[in-house]
Amino acid sequence: AGTAEALCIAEVQVQVVVGGQSYDEREVTVAQLEQALHAKQIVTTSRPPAAQFEAAYLRLRDEGCDEVVSIHLSSELSGTYEAALVAAGRMTFPVHVVDSQQVGMAMGFAVMRAAQAAQRGEQGSAIAAAATHGCHEALIAFSVDTLEYLQRGGRISGVQARIGGALNVKPILQMTD
Repeated sequence: AGTAEALCIAEVQVQVVVGGQSYDEREVTVAQLEQALHAKQIVTTSRPPAAQFEAAYLRLRDEGCDEVVSIHLSSELSGTYEAALVAAGRMTFPVHVVDSQQVGMAMGFAVMRAAQAAQRGEQGSAIAAAATHGCHEALIAFSVDTLEYLQRGGRISGVQARIGGALNVKPILQMTD
């Protein structure tokens, strides 16, 4: 939150559902998620409702913003972008909704790039373009210690998980679009 506040970035939280209980994403720690996953609890996310975006956009307008650039995690992974579009369509001032096609800090760096463009006094369309450009430049690569969660999430089959586990495979994965 410190970086977001310093760059004048407003946030709308994704909901994290752990064992049927819903939390704002900032209310749940990594340790809690790890514990839930080890306990075989179902952990999912849920997009914020359009009404939360509407409230955020209106609050920003009331704080003096003439237009809003709204940047979201990949529409391929979440309905957050769609909810933001619905809310933007209800506004009487410009709201530029950007599908980052990213997650994590790849999206975060694009948001920071957009905030810097805003601080330079650029208009909403140029800020949205800066964010989009930053998203397209980003690459996410990561490794997993176990194939269990890839199997549980349906990314690989049980056979692939067993063979990979037996061979102690530690894949390096990449997010694309």
